[in-house]
Amino acid sequence: RSTLFPYTTLFRSSIHEFNAIVDSVDEQSDFIHDRYFRFAFADPERMAELLKLFSRRNASLREFLDTIDLKTLRGTPENFSSDKHTGSADLVFEVNLKDGGVTGLYVGIIAEHKSKEDSQVMMQISEYYHHLYLERKKDVPVVAFIVYNGENEWNPLLETHYADYPEYYHDIGYPFKVEFLDVGHAVDDDELKKLSPFTLVALTAMKYIW
Repeated sequence: RSTLFPYTTLFRSSIHEFNAIVDSVDEQSDFIHDRYFRFAFADPERMAELLKLFSRRNASLREFLDTIDLKTLRGTPENFSSDKHTGSADLVFEVNLKDGGVTGLYVGIIAEHKSKEDSQVMMQISEYYHHLYLERKKDVPVVAFIVYNGENEWNPLLETHYADYPEYYHDIGYPFKVEFLDVGHAVDDDELKKLSPFTLVALTAMKYIW
């Protein structure tokens, strides 16, 4: 039985309250879903906590963090925009390479929240990538993070790209790297208790909402 079980009712109520708060200050946007994630993790320090938490079990994510200076993680203007291409659910960050790299180079980050399986998530991120980087002629490497807290287990990275085509085409990729963070199934309570209070509440509410 979860050590945080007595608090799940409180957290379940909190997530709805936070949604109401964000809705009340973002009336210009047509996007009303997933605002809790945006509200909780637009703050770079909390986003950094999320990445460090998942890097403990994800070698690819650890490799990414080894290349960047996480203290330089910063939100971009898109985080506060109602632009149709970014949407309420998505967060966009920039982060510098670690000292010793080429001066001035940075990495773009797109964080996309999903609360249920979505076979079109890669296409959706591709649209964001095109608008945020290609149209604006920003030639920078981009890493997309899919943050999932759905009821069912799911991992879009295990799905074959162009599955309806012959095998020759399956290794055609995207112009960005993708990492998958399963909040609902891949984080245990002991790990959550090591986080800052706000991040703990946010992730616990996302984990136990179902």
